[in-house]
Amino acid sequence: MKKILLSAIICFIAIMNCNYVEAKEYTKGNFLYEYKMQKEGVWITRITPLSSKGIATLKIPKRLGGRKVVKLGGIVEDGDNETDLFGVRIPEEVSQYHPVNIYKRVLKIKTIRIPSTVKIITENCFMFVPDGKNINIPKGVVENVLYFTNIKWNKLTISPKNKKYKILYTYYTMNTIYMCVWLKSERN
Repeated sequence: MKKILLSAIICFIAIMNCNYVEAKEYTKGNFLYEYKMQKEGVWITRITPLSSKGIATLKIPKRLGGRKVVKLGGIVEDGDNETDLFGVRIPEEVSQYHPVNIYKRVLKIKTIRIPSTVKIITENCFMFVPDGKNINIPKGVVENVLYFTNIKWNKLTISPKNKKYKILYTYYTMNTIYMCVWLKSERN
């Protein structure tokens, strides 16, 4: 009876551990990448600027752990405040960005380069990213493009190989660029 009970406990622990995917870390330049391996590829869940210097351009890697990076964005867990790709959030009891030191470092990033391998951007990915940055939408991102519109980008480019979206027109007013992103199928 003891052997059966012990076997059941071991099986239960093994099953519970199979559902838990441990986050991995990788440092390149002045950025720390936290990511999870998934069936489809790598999901980068957080990028932390490690310094206030040398971070003007964030070039997100195409591969981590030998697999393609296919997804970007923070993880939302039950009862947790949403965080963006940089781990920035606004706690309910406070009306400022938290952690402040990370937010100040993200302010110094001027260009975010997303690799062509990325296909999925989570809803909260760029939620608290400060305005005025340059970013690209790669060819593979064909869903959730609206998640890029919460920010006033200095420059937004869509890959000409993106089969679903294009920039229809751009106009400028008082240091702000407004862009109309349109489904190619609706305008062709």
